[in-house]
Amino acid sequence: MMKKVIYTLIAVVFLSCSGSTHNNVEEYPNILTPETISFLLSEKPEEVDPGLYLYRNKLTRSIVENFYTRVTADWEITQAILAAADINDISLPLAFSLAWVESSYRVRALNRNSNSVDRGLFQLNSRTFPNLKEEQFYDPEINAEHGLAHFRYCLETGKNEVVALAMYNAGVNRVRRGTPYSTLHYVARILDNERELLESFEQMLMNNGEIASSS
Repeated sequence: MMKKVIYTLIAVVFLSCSGSTHNNVEEYPNILTPETISFLLSEKPEEVDPGLYLYRNKLTRSIVENFYTRVTADWEITQAILAAADINDISLPLAFSLAWVESSYRVRALNRNSNSVDRGLFQLNSRTFPNLKEEQFYDPEINAEHGLAHFRYCLETGKNEVVALAMYNAGVNRVRRGTPYSTLHYVARILDNERELLESFEQMLMNNGEIASSS
């Protein structure tokens, strides 16, 4: 088993060094086996999301890109969320679940409030981001960059995912005074979808054997 993993890794490195492109994983589907993925993930720090870890490895990045493109049905949106999640060190299933609940991955999503407007993938609020021009809200890269940077701030302020999600939805000060019931429902939807995405990702890594561990 170990020899098989080592030979597979040598083949992957060879393809990478020989100028291989994004399509190599599709052209050579047997190169990255569950054993190889498990071997790579064995070096992963416990707190790091397995998808984010594999995305940061150029040998396995396309696996992650392909999976989440099937989720969003849009390559550009996938790339925008992946890049922003990477920069802000946010787990991929959480980042994509946040975008799904906020906008269903619609870059032109619009929600009017009594005194503000929410726009784009991560429903950036016009009062929270007063310096953004209207069309910038609808640029997936700009929206994801600002949305996940703000969520990182919520994570650092709230100290855990549940509180951070509540703060993202209702505002930091509002949550400190008491979380609205609608926000609790919002958090539950994201956490449910996050779990489903993680399970689907792990299932995708499976190939007639033990799944690559996520811990």
